[in-house]
Amino acid sequence: MKRNILATAIAGMTTLSGSWAATAAEIEFHGDMDNRFQAYTNQRDWFSGGNSGGGTLKDDEPTESFGEVKYRFWAKATSDDKKVTGVFATEIGGIRYGEGSGGDYSGDGVNIETRWAYVDFLVPNTLDQRVSLGLQPVSVNRHVWTETATAAVWKGSLGSGFDYQLLWGRGDSSNESGVDSEQDEGWDGADNFAINLNKRYSPNLSAGLFYLYQMNDQIAEGVGTVNSREYELKSIADNSKYSVSSFGVEMDYGQETSLGACS
Repeated sequence: MKRNILATAIAGMTTLSGSWAATAAEIEFHGDMDNRFQAYTNQRDWFSGGNSGGGTLKDDEPTESFGEVKYRFWAKATSDDKKVTGVFATEIGGIRYGEGSGGDYSGDGVNIETRWAYVDFLVPNTLDQRVSLGLQPVSVNRHVWTETATAAVWKGSLGSGFDYQLLWGRGDSSNESGVDSEQDEGWDGADNFAINLNKRYSPNLSAGLFYLYQMNDQIAEGVGTVNSREYELKSIADNSKYSVSSFGVEMDYGQETSLGACS
């Protein structure tokens, strides 16, 4: 059975890289398998796992403890000339010991999800311009927008130490009811457009600019709420209409330090 799986993976990678002369591929398999055990105090309702759904303090309820399974497996296939890479990841997440999501007897439950599914390739006739397409981790700024999203990302170097990134990421593209309104048209989903420009001045210092535009042209119905734990736009994307711009400057400085030898 293992031989059949490997043959299928190699055949798939050969098809993916067919536009190049290379037919060989390097295939990597990775796994992150966590079993977590947690005990909440009576203030556990700060967390979304609390009985009241989070956001409040309690002083008259018993503490809660649980075990949780969270596994992620991913495969990465790269052509031998490094021009094409394909990544696919699955995740088994949030299975609590003894609960019906898959942690009860026999382990019955639908709990496997697609986490990543994207291809990254070198733009033909270039040396350092790459495009990533598919469901992938994206980041404009770690404090403003870091996400896993279906996206198209073009990135590369402009020379003289400047690097850039152009990004379009799509979020929720349907109304809360699941049926688009006849008034919705064009870019009627939650779309995110971004540009990053960074320059590395030394091995320890880099600085840059970013611009992020997030929009949703769906027809809004009703009144939504925003709280301190769900302030992100993606949390109010359903049935909301918004247009938000974010512009920022970022700087990263890192320097290794040492206290020297101690005797």
